[in-house]
Amino acid sequence: MILTTALLITLTATAGPALHSDAKTTHGEPAQCTVKGYECSTSKTGIVIGKTGDLANLAAVMDDAAERYRKYYGTEPAQAALVLGGSIDAGLKADLDSSGFKTQLPWLTSEDKAKLYSSAIRTQIKAQKPDLSAAALEALVKTTMATLNKTGGNNSAVQREQGAVAHEFAHLWYMDAFWPKKDHEASHNSPQYGGAGPDWLDEMAAVLAENETLTSSRRSRLVTVLKDNPAEALWPLKEYFTMEHPIFRKIQKQMEAVQKEASDGVTMKTRVVVYNDEEYKKLIGGTGERDPSLFYAQSRAFADFLIEATGEDRIFASISRHIADGGTMRSWLRDVGKEKGLPTTLVDLQTRWDLWLQTRTGSVA
Repeated sequence: MILTTALLITLTATAGPALHSDAKTTHGEPAQCTVKGYECSTSKTGIVIGKTGDLANLAAVMDDAAERYRKYYGTEPAQAALVLGGSIDAGLKADLDSSGFKTQLPWLTSEDKAKLYSSAIRTQIKAQKPDLSAAALEALVKTTMATLNKTGGNNSAVQREQGAVAHEFAHLWYMDAFWPKKDHEASHNSPQYGGAGPDWLDEMAAVLAENETLTSSRRSRLVTVLKDNPAEALWPLKEYFTMEHPIFRKIQKQMEAVQKEASDGVTMKTRVVVYNDEEYKKLIGGTGERDPSLFYAQSRAFADFLIEATGEDRIFASISRHIADGGTMRSWLRDVGKEKGLPTTLVDLQTRWDLWLQTRTGSVA
């Protein structure tokens, strides 16, 4: 069995030893932080805390992401804390809360993930080939890790990780600005992808905050896919505007499986699930289903389309406010579409979107 795909799943609970910080912050100003046994780096946007890692560089990444978020949404992102190592225990969370860090993101660095991947791969190979010698086992682990890393060199991997940090913080900033947690909790009793708003708008905020490396890869992916399968690759806008994020339920099943195994008192249980190509394809979609990962590429493309069509960087802020006030994309088009230089119906918007895609990719929509 060739192992080529790894899925990382994290589960958070509330118990565990506390790490105490005396960090104090004023919104928009660099935070001052001292964490015993930990390093920290502050910036205009917040703080990075960790034992290892390129903290100063990640703090700059947060600032860059915040600047992109401001450009497209016009609101000040909440002060942010990036905690390296994959978990935020109850003590540290309380300290960060009281210090004004409203958005908090636990983060596994590339080094952390590589260790988890390697351990998971080693365990799986042992189960499949119990008679393999130690030397042969380590050689196969090394080969498999190289396969997992084949998508790019070290610089590319670093840039992708930085883009992912920006992506995840933008999700949090967006939810805080347009669908605060109290509204989310009041309107939804079942698990969902992000905040209380439509999943496509939630994802839009995240892709707009990404760095050039991820942005370019999403644009390139779309062009390639549309040239191969232009008619069926993307979701029709009528469906796209109302659908659940296509990967959410698939990943949720994996998270539920991990949760069943989580023991009481565990602060965060991190599980790496390693699939071969056939298993991964089965996870993300069956025969006839669109590739869920194209949801990101479609979101990036629709952002480019609508910003270009309206000439407004903050067009998605306008849509978000309208929908947060109880409207829909259909009613937004009806009310302000003409003013924004857009069609006033979903049918006409779909036609214009199809033409734009054809011009950009050379595909026949």
